[in-house]
Amino acid sequence: MKHAGFEIEIDRDRDILTLRYVGTLTFDVAQRALETCFSDPAVTASTLVLLDTTSAHVHEIDVSWLRRYQAYKDARGYPPQLTALVVSRYEGNQLLGQLWAAMRAMKTPESAGVFTDEQAAIDWLLERRVTPMSATMSA
Repeated sequence: MKHAGFEIEIDRDRDILTLRYVGTLTFDVAQRALETCFSDPAVTASTLVLLDTTSAHVHEIDVSWLRRYQAYKDARGYPPQLTALVVSRYEGNQLLGQLWAAMRAMKTPESAGVFTDEQAAIDWLLERRVTPMSATMSA
């Protein structure tokens, strides 16, 4: 489904929602994308999420924006799904992605990964689904 500022694909067989941002990623676009995603009854707390910002302009995003985004998600009661973020190879976008993941990890450890390759992100999501995030290896 194409919308102004984002596109959504749902792989129902693997239960993966892909949200691709295009153009300028504003807070309004992010809100509308979340509302659209969670209006689909097939999207549940166990749905894996792939966020792709490689075609988005993220120059409006900073720490304050990320905090507002998380607060909005919390206020709406959206679940903390396992999420992989795909960013461009531009170092600034990678650092912004790492900041996003670090902020999420404060609330839900190991729930987010940041990648520059979509297939690597999908593989990571599927691996995490098979292996529970709470499982740890002992030395």
